[in-house]
Amino acid sequence: VVYETVKPTNALNHYVFEVSTDASAETGSWEATVSVGGAYFYKNIKVETIKPNRLKIRNSFNGNFLSGARANSNTITATWLHGAVAKDLKVDVQMKLSSQTTTFKGFDDYVFDDATRSFSSEEINLFSGKVNENGQATYNIAPNLQGAAPGMLKAAFITKVYEAGGDVSTDVASADFSPYETYLGLKTAGANRYGMLETGKPNTFAIVSVDDKGRSRANVPIDVKVYRMESRWWWDASSDNLSRYSAATSVTPYREFSTRTNASGKAAVALTVPNAEWGRFLIRVIDKNGGHATSQTIYIDSPSWYGKPAEIDGQSANMLVFSTDKKKYETGHKMHIYFPSSEGGRALISVENGTKVLKTYWAKTLKGETQVEIPVTANMAPNVYIHITLLQPHANTKNDSPIRMYGVVPVEVIDKNTILEPAVVMPSELKPDQSFNVKVSEKNGKAMTYTIAIVDEGLLDLTRFQTPNAWDSFYVREALGVRTWDLYDDVIGAYGGK
Repeated sequence: VVYETVKPTNALNHYVFEVSTDASAETGSWEATVSVGGAYFYKNIKVETIKPNRLKIRNSFNGNFLSGARANSNTITATWLHGAVAKDLKVDVQMKLSSQTTTFKGFDDYVFDDATRSFSSEEINLFSGKVNENGQATYNIAPNLQGAAPGMLKAAFITKVYEAGGDVSTDVASADFSPYETYLGLKTAGANRYGMLETGKPNTFAIVSVDDKGRSRANVPIDVKVYRMESRWWWDASSDNLSRYSAATSVTPYREFSTRTNASGKAAVALTVPNAEWGRFLIRVIDKNGGHATSQTIYIDSPSWYGKPAEIDGQSANMLVFSTDKKKYETGHKMHIYFPSSEGGRALISVENGTKVLKTYWAKTLKGETQVEIPVTANMAPNVYIHITLLQPHANTKNDSPIRMYGVVPVEVIDKNTILEPAVVMPSELKPDQSFNVKVSEKNGKAMTYTIAIVDEGLLDLTRFQTPNAWDSFYVREALGVRTWDLYDDVIGAYGGK
């Protein structure tokens, strides 16, 4: 233990801990433990032996978009922190690529990433040389990828500039990198609020083709491949008379289509699945020319089976799939919950957070679907979990469902009264050995508690550190802290998931 203190509660309910590290302290991951009453909270803190940058390093792309289909270049500019040009210094640049979710403005409902492809992070040496007398060096960005990317990539540029005496200043910058000229997007149309499609009727899948900036691209030839995903589970009995649960998933080709996007960069295909062939399917769409692909897993079943999980196996048979009308609510509004049900049952709806059960409701179930309305209150922020236990009469076995089904859905709750917008007014330049004034206020005149930290710019540049939004940290999503047990799996004569 290198630091330990006890602070009494105060009227502001705001606590600041200033921890100093010794120059000879061990480096690595330290753990901070904060105990409040009987609750303990943990956070890892990185402790490193570092030297602040003495050079300011700028990149000409400045976070802009980079394309693998076009020539890209970057100009490095190095200056001393006091403003003078850094001349004739050695420079090394590495680029690290990693995958990210591909999105385009105006196509929020479309999937542009291929779940069947994985991309391992790659490090590429881009440049080794010197800056000129103006403190600048220019190099080309043309990485040779070793594997097919699932979609758009994130490129991190690690630039090191070496002083004549051996000291080094480091800068890390990032930009989006596009390995394809054309991207295909896939959207499932007609799914119900539980995310399922119906058997016995045509289900339409919308396809769009866009360039790497999200502009429609016409006449792109496309292959559409549909695979059926089946799960099997069983109990093995061995010579020791012990049973063991086993499971396996198989993927087999189901259908194939060929099509082409029209002049507006749009296309559609329809898939009809007979009632007897219900299940999970993988829809994969491939650009014949450019190589980009996108894929999506869907569940198709008879309407009478809505509420079943998409992962059908022996362990998930008693899981209930339900939905809310929105994923995010503001306090003072109403939350609507929908779940499939049969007539004559009962549902226990429990609103829970990271520490306790906030509210419970009983509802009588209706034929087909039951709807429950819940008021959204301030004590639900930043999020709650809706836990439903659905009970059907013991004598009801026609729907082949367990006597008890259950499910949990997270819901984000925003209390706008907790959002603060601090404003800081101070001189843009500071002179050594002179005092200065800092004015702190809140944009809307709200009372707030705050701390002020003054940090060397050379330290911040090591990681391009940006001041975090305190609200995002204090109102981060909480994990479900309520654990629930019951005995319904052991009720004789009822199906409980085996």
